[in-house]
Amino acid sequence: MKRLGRILEKMNDLLIMNGEAEKIYFELVEDTIEKDLKATFRESGFERNEFSKDLKLEILKLNGEPNYSENRRSDLYKYWMNLRNLLLFEDEKNLLQEVCNLKALSIKKYNELLSEMSLPLSTCKMLIRQRDIIEQGMVALQRHKEAFVV
Repeated sequence: MKRLGRILEKMNDLLIMNGEAEKIYFELVEDTIEKDLKATFRESGFERNEFSKDLKLEILKLNGEPNYSENRRSDLYKYWMNLRNLLLFEDEKNLLQEVCNLKALSIKKYNELLSEMSLPLSTCKMLIRQRDIIEQGMVALQRHKEAFVV
């Protein structure tokens, strides 16, 4: 029972993190000039929205309660502050690096949950799918970022 509680807590942490990431991506869509990046950020925002929906359903399947508490924040806030500054200075290369850092933090959080013992198979499959999508997005952003190397 303790393990399930820890799993549900970490799933709620991912739920909050994905909600924050979704907001960040949609704000980046508003503030980014390049059309390719706008499309990438929009897609990432929609993905995170879907991830949140899936996580919520999985939490409910495990007899947990999805927790969207305003008092809880993920570690993404510091990345968002950095991203805002980079947008102000129109520093696209470093902006892309910071978005990659955000994705790397997300992957780390997914891996932490995936390392939990007694993780239900359906939860494990969902988390792996979501993590892999985030990784693929990070690789694509890194390729885009490398195009800026002079």
